Amino acid sequence: MELLNYSFKIINFPFTIILIFVMLYWLSVIIGIFDIDLFHVDFDADADIDADADINADGNFFITIFKFFYIGEFPLMLIISIFSLCLWIINVSGNYYYNPELSIRKALLIVVINIAVSLILTKIIGYPFKKLFNSFDNDRDFPVKAINSICRITSTDATENFGQAEIVTGNSMPIILNIRTLPGEKLIKGDEAIVVSHNNDNNIYIVKKK
Repeated sequence: MELLNYSFKIINFPFTIILIFVMLYWLSVIIGIFDIDLFHVDFDADADIDADADINADGNFFITIFKFFYIGEFPLMLIISIFSLCLWIINVSGNYYYNPELSIRKALLIVVINIAVSLILTKIIGYPFKKLFNSFDNDRDFPVKAINSICRITSTDATENFGQAEIVTGNSMPIILNIRTLPGEKLIKGDEAIVVSHNNDNNIYIVKKK
C-alpha cells in the first residue's frame, strides 16, 4: 500500500500513468482487442534517401537510432513497455532513497538520470527479445506452411473483427497468430480452428471452426 501511495506522488505520477496505460494495452492484447503489432514500425534500413545532403544525414541519423533500439525488429510496444517499466522503477526508487523531502529540483535531476539509464537498460533488456523475434522471422515460408494447420483460440473469443490463436510448430514455443473468422462465425477461447488463408498486407490469418 505504501508503494502504491508513493507511486502517485506528484514526482512519480507521470511515470505511473504511463505504466498504467502500458498495462492496459497488454491487457487488451491478451483479451484480443488489440494486436501485438498495432504500433509496429517497419522500415528499410538499407533504403536510399533521395533528398539533399542535410535531409539524407537526418534520415540516416534516425535509422541509426531505430536500429540501436531494435525498432522495427520486434513490436514497438514491447520496447515502449520495457522503457516505461525501467522509467517507473528507477524514478520511484530514486526519489524514495535520494529525495525523501520530495524536492522538485532533485526530482528533475533524477528524471534526467532516469531517462539516460532507462535507455541503456532498454537496449540491454531488448537484445534477447530481438534474437527471439529474429528466430521467428527466419522461417519466411511459415504463412504458407500454416495453411490447413490446426490452431487453438487464445483470446476470449474470435470473430471476423478480432482474435488471437496459437499454433504449435516444430519449435518448443507455440506461435501466436492474429486471426479473423469467416463472416458470421464466432469461436471462443479453447476452440480449435483450421487456418484457411493468410493476408500478407496485415499479417492476419483467416480461420474456420474445426
